[in-house]
Amino acid sequence: MKNAKMAAFRAAALFAAALTGIAAFGAAPPAARAQAPAAENVQLFQENSYTAYRQAHAGAPAGTATLTLLPEQARFAGDASAVLEEVGGREALHIQKQAGQYVWTVEVPEEGLYRLAMDYYPTDGKNGEIELEVRLDGELPFDGTQRLVLPKLYRDEISDFQRDNRGNDMRPVQIVESCWMTASLSDSEGYAVDPYLFYLDKGSHTVEVTPVKQNFAIGELRLEPPEKVLSYAEYLAQHEGKVSDNSGAFYPVEAEKPYSKTSSMLYPLSDRSSPATSEVHPTQIRLNTIGGENWKSAQQTITWKIKVEKDGFYQLGFRFKQNFLRGMYVSRRIEVDGSVPFEEFKQVTFSYGINWQAGPAGGDQPYCLYLTAGEHEISMTPTLGDIAQQAEQVGYVTYQLNDLYRRIIMITSVNPDTYRDYALQEAIP
Repeated sequence: MKNAKMAAFRAAALFAAALTGIAAFGAAPPAARAQAPAAENVQLFQENSYTAYRQAHAGAPAGTATLTLLPEQARFAGDASAVLEEVGGREALHIQKQAGQYVWTVEVPEEGLYRLAMDYYPTDGKNGEIELEVRLDGELPFDGTQRLVLPKLYRDEISDFQRDNRGNDMRPVQIVESCWMTASLSDSEGYAVDPYLFYLDKGSHTVEVTPVKQNFAIGELRLEPPEKVLSYAEYLAQHEGKVSDNSGAFYPVEAEKPYSKTSSMLYPLSDRSSPATSEVHPTQIRLNTIGGENWKSAQQTITWKIKVEKDGFYQLGFRFKQNFLRGMYVSRRIEVDGSVPFEEFKQVTFSYGINWQAGPAGGDQPYCLYLTAGEHEISMTPTLGDIAQQAEQVGYVTYQLNDLYRRIIMITSVNPDTYRDYALQEAIP
């Protein structure tokens, strides 16, 4: 019961929505906007959760050094099976069996919080995600490191949709892109908006990787300082005085034809609910949207390419329908060229509506991006945003209630005798 209810809650909160198009359009240099107050931190979480781990190390400084762990430095333990060989043009540790452990020893020069980033290359051509477990000094730092997910990159085999003998668009075959990828280990459930931070004190430590699902190659591991993201006001100050001569510029992109995605479930869909959708047909199927109920996981990223002709400030606009989470908004993390330009883009919200909506990121106070002339990548990933803490608290309370329910039926059975006093207040204080 717990798993089913929580899965449904997370699916809704992580933004099941359809997207028909995105566009960059010219904008005047923007003014700064007020910061929203931070949400109150309520102490309600599991003892072995990442939230509890961060609370325990709340006063720890951020690490400042980048520590690189090379593939040839790994030692094998258990039934580990891997070879050092060239993969994708670089030397790598090619893991060929989901067994055993791969252990690196690292000397940390100063205590602090570090991200753990990995360069990896998927070597299984089949669909699905790579899964692994990570331990520090032989121990799981928190529950989330038992199941860490590394996404794969998928692309449509052809960019122009083919049609059948009845004139209907046919869904393109998706292929796994064989390429080197980089990921900072993060929460696959979406409770933590940013990548995991690990506390390490000064001295020698071990990083242990256990493959769980699918074969892959490791180029290197890196312990890196936490990422510093500017606020929107700081971002504007950084670009103050830059020329923006792009009045009237408009660069639309059809959302159903992305550059890449990290899930095979993110295939183009058909929608006939609006004649304004490009393109639409009254009787034939046209694949003209992407996302919908399939786009709901914190590991599902869609990337588009936009080419602008002039340097300047641009607003990022969307045409979308969010009719899945009634009466609420959903959030997306937006990255430009592989990174979040400012803090507010970690959770851009999309409001509920039964019809298609259109508007810029930021709503009535649109955010502006400074883009140089040329091609840029725009990526969107589901995130719980402001409700991440509440979702985690609901999960913890549900866990407690289910635990209490199991303890009760161990005494009463599922069909208790109404004429018997089970003295539950004594058996379960």
